Amino acid sequence: MRKPARPVTRPRLERIALAYLERFPAPTSRLRQVLSRRIDRSVREHGTDPAEAAVWLEEVVSLCRRLGYIDDDRFAEARAARLQRSGLGLGAIRQRLSALGLPGESVDGALATLKNGEDGDPDLAAALTYCRKRRIGPWRPEEERAENRDRDLAALGRRGFSYDTARRALDSDPEETA
Repeated sequence: MRKPARPVTRPRLERIALAYLERFPAPTSRLRQVLSRRIDRSVREHGTDPAEAAVWLEEVVSLCRRLGYIDDDRFAEARAARLQRSGLGLGAIRQRLSALGLPGESVDGALATLKNGEDGDPDLAAALTYCRKRRIGPWRPEEERAENRDRDLAALGRRGFSYDTARRALDSDPEETA
């Protein structure tokens, strides 16, 4: 059985937000979602005034933004870099960041930061990372490469890489890329 929720007040909402942000890095949209769920539950169980709670929500989000606890641009850049290191292409990174509810300017800024990095072509670097991790393409044994080329191209395509980038990654030399 679920423990009954305590009524939401502005100070309590602030403590909930700070506790959440202490544990998880989050964009503004995610923090709003977490706090809104708490407010909805308090409205249902305790009759909290929804209009007043909406004002509290905006005040708490604004406070967290002012104090630097949430910064959509910084969050987008960090998440984009992590996704690229995991081997995702720029198109797939854009989709993932947009799905998190980040504003378009933050997503564009994060992708611009990746493109301006010192790796040259960020998509090719991410594709090579994915190939190395999955042991496909140039990291596959020489005798198996030709028969698995289409499968490897498809795997790279599913990760958000263009055909040209996938082809360049599969045709690269593993010693040169290391």
